[in-house]
Amino acid sequence: MIKISTRKNILYLLLLFAYYYLRKIDGIIISKVLDFHSSFIFTFLMAFGELFGGLAIYLYQKFLFINNKSSSKRFLIKIIGKKKKMNRADGWIKIIILIFFASFFDFYESIILNYIIQGLAEISPTIDQRLCFIITISSSLICTYALRLKIGRHQVFALIGMGISSGIVIILEIIFKIKGKVLSKLVIAYLLVICHLVFVTFTDVIEKYLIEYDFIDAFILLASEGAFEIVLCSIYSCVENPFKDIKNYHNNEKNKKYFPLLIFLLVLYFAFSAGLNVYRILCNVLYSPMAKSLPAYFLNPIFITYYFIFENDFTVGKKRNYIYFIINVIISIFIDLFAFIYNEFFILYCFDLEKETHFGISERSIKTNEMIEMDLQIIWNNDENLESDD
Repeated sequence: MIKISTRKNILYLLLLFAYYYLRKIDGIIISKVLDFHSSFIFTFLMAFGELFGGLAIYLYQKFLFINNKSSSKRFLIKIIGKKKKMNRADGWIKIIILIFFASFFDFYESIILNYIIQGLAEISPTIDQRLCFIITISSSLICTYALRLKIGRHQVFALIGMGISSGIVIILEIIFKIKGKVLSKLVIAYLLVICHLVFVTFTDVIEKYLIEYDFIDAFILLASEGAFEIVLCSIYSCVENPFKDIKNYHNNEKNKKYFPLLIFLLVLYFAFSAGLNVYRILCNVLYSPMAKSLPAYFLNPIFITYYFIFENDFTVGKKRNYIYFIINVIISIFIDLFAFIYNEFFILYCFDLEKETHFGISERSIKTNEMIEMDLQIIWNNDENLESDD
């Protein structure tokens, strides 16, 4: 039996979904419709989005508290990391080092995906998207052993299902993509994809630790990460100039008429990145890194279909392979189901998988309270009877 949980307070998660897929669609339009390909400019825009998104919300909160003390008039943003009269777990030197590493992992995962892997082997353009659920697996393991978060039986079941799915996806990739390629390079490329996804987990867990144990304001933290990433991007721009591709695009006669549209879409990409990062850090803390990772692969069946039809993905020998495509769609649907089970949107009533869910604990608590009330009522009735006999 499956029960669909009606969990409340998922507004931030829905907004994270919206910003994630709006930015994804914007990126597809830029590359597919305008034929503009420059991965590093997107990394720069993401870094500026973190900086300005964090600063904007932080200043908005400060302005709101100065002009209106009523917390009921806040707009969507819940305060996280507010000042507490508690001792921080770490000193400022360690805190700054942790912020730097969170920024470094966020920056370097982009470099791995867009440059290092491409130089090794030609792999599916959707492989990182299809394996994004590895973020949920790695986040769960690190949060369990590093942050001591408890994990329920239903979550262990979901993680096992995801782990088996990841193995199937990678094996299928090697089987279908090995033709004409060096196996060792192909395996290293897929290991780097996994490494890129685990780096996302490192950033998420560091952020959660800094906010919950060192009481750093979430938006100051986000802005600080953005500042560090801008510095890293500036250093890397000595190797890869992000503005050269924009200049070349403008100088191309056939692209000049689309140049204003390109600038507009890049500005949109920056704005969506700002919104995405604001709600990413909110969901990371208010829910968990595991719940925050859900938007990255929730609509995979749709994106897999798009890339199969329009981007010539899932090809073997330059021909579309329908078996390769259909198996991946089925696996992506199962992964969504496992993710819903993990995050308790679906509750399975079998093998006691419902017992350690919030819904199951609440049901047991209600039943226990009802039994206590019945016992008290019986005792009260017995006392009344004894008094009447006297």
